[in-house]
Amino acid sequence: MSLDVFCPTDGVCTVALNVATSSQAVALIDPKTGSDDRYFRVAVTGTDPAIIAFGKSGIAVTAPANGAPANGITIPAGGVEIFRRDGSTTHLAALCRSGSTAVEVTTGKGV
Repeated sequence: MSLDVFCPTDGVCTVALNVATSSQAVALIDPKTGSDDRYFRVAVTGTDPAIIAFGKSGIAVTAPANGAPANGITIPAGGVEIFRRDGSTTHLAALCRSGSTAVEVTTGKGV
């Protein structure tokens, strides 16, 4: 099986979100790739880790706490992850455990 390197969508493809300790959400750019799958490159460009979750409008992320499950995944400061999501994904929510950080989400194709 071959894997295609991540390539950003032509044109406007990145949204930025500055987050603090309460969940904030941003609408994702629709790649219009002709398939139900969407690929998102998430980069934490701030100095603190971010906890993120994908979903629909109204999504809120929660931080895991001492054995209690949560809907988010932590990305360290300076970290970059690529996610493949289905066509129902329209938003990303993020928060920071303390302080604040910045997250950039780029729509594209590949891993």
